[in-house]
Amino acid sequence: MAHNSESGGHAAECSRTHSPVAEAWIDEHRPIVAVMEWTFTSEVIEWRGPAPFYYLPMSPEDSEDFKIEASGLEYWGQVRVQVTIGETTFMTAVFPKDGRYLVPLRAAIRREEDIDLDMPVTATVRIDHESRRR
Repeated sequence: MAHNSESGGHAAECSRTHSPVAEAWIDEHRPIVAVMEWTFTSEVIEWRGPAPFYYLPMSPEDSEDFKIEASGLEYWGQVRVQVTIGETTFMTAVFPKDGRYLVPLRAAIRREEDIDLDMPVTATVRIDHESRRR
């Protein structure tokens, strides 16, 4: 599905897929809880503070779904996730801003994947409900 959305004062083309990974069983007594996954394409935005920071915004629709799935996993509004961009997979914490969750893009990740401001980037964001049990 593709749709237009606002990011940083300009329209960004976003496409998305949302897919729960099927529940599996380690043994007959302990299921592995489903991992929720969102794959989307969005333009990299800059948020200026004391230093510039770069983020990949999730769409408002994905952010609504994400908020529901992440309920109870928040810590000061942030949710720990695993993100895959290209060949790079990393752990980070996303946070809500203006109705969207933002995926932080550290300099090392941007260099590794040759990511620049306003560039469309496809990412897969995963939350694991198993972390509720820890």
